[in-house]
Amino acid sequence: MKLPKPIADWRHVFLDISIVIDYTSSPSKITKNAPHRERVEFVHQIMEIILFPTDKKKLTLYLSAISIGELRKVQPDGNIFKQIVTLFNASDVVVVDYTKDVAVTLNKSLERYLPENNRFHFEKNLEKMLNSEHFQNARQWIADDMKICACAKSLTNLDVVLTTDKKTFVPIAEKMGLPCVPVYPEYFPKNLFGDIDELEK
Repeated sequence: MKLPKPIADWRHVFLDISIVIDYTSSPSKITKNAPHRERVEFVHQIMEIILFPTDKKKLTLYLSAISIGELRKVQPDGNIFKQIVTLFNASDVVVVDYTKDVAVTLNKSLERYLPENNRFHFEKNLEKMLNSEHFQNARQWIADDMKICACAKSLTNLDVVLTTDKKTFVPIAEKMGLPCVPVYPEYFPKNLFGDIDELEK
């Protein structure tokens, strides 16, 4: 999987809730799970590149209203949106509502890539996979990921969708034709010095 365009050209970036959660986590506090800590460290690295570009480009970050709702469950106290704007260093932050039009976008996108019978099997396979890993509310998880992807799909300007959820979010985003990139080192090009190359895709 290649980046849809070089990082240096990203102006409109949609963030899945998994990115927000990892970016608000402190890697130093994750002591018992090395893969989790490494993932969080990498998310921090990518977000720092995006939020603090050398060319001072105008950046717009997008989040789904579904994600904001999920964050309220994780952090019930305080103004979540204000915390997010502060976290992202006063970049333009846009919350995309899950409206009737977005719901239509979801259905049209899935119908285009998945005929009705295939859609049922696709959702069932995702649900089976989550259940086998003892996820609670697998069906709701999948439904929320579909809604979040539909919010991204409804945007006119979109350079990339970032997530750390390779289990359900990435397959759904791919089926909907979104420029989705899992935030893991193997998906990002490196330069000769081993650093992330912002000019390659």
